[in-house]
Amino acid sequence: MIMQLEKMVGNLEAELERERLERSWSESERDRVKSFWEIAKRDLEDKKTELRNLETTAESTEERHQLEIKVTVCSIAYAVTIRPTAVKIACRLLFRQQKRKKLIALVRRRHQCRSAYVCLTRSDQN
Repeated sequence: MIMQLEKMVGNLEAELERERLERSWSESERDRVKSFWEIAKRDLEDKKTELRNLETTAESTEERHQLEIKVTVCSIAYAVTIRPTAVKIACRLLFRQQKRKKLIALVRRRHQCRSAYVCLTRSDQN
């Protein structure tokens, strides 16, 4: 009987030790999950703050841009009403400049085509 009780006490002590280890493991796992949760929560708050800052910056940039557009439109309207001749001259100069660029591009293309044609005719002759 004493042997059985000693054996039972030994089994209970071993089971108690297993339960302690399991509890210790569970507590450490709980602590890891809790710390992960806190880190993730802090990161989320940081990202939300960063997003709010970016949105504020974007809004102020958009407002500034709209103001610049209004100023430009007003200055153009003023120039057209006060100095229509100067505006017409500027438009003509711009138009001529664009025409010159197109003409230069056409001349270059024509030259390239002639060069290619000459090369082809020479290769056909040989």
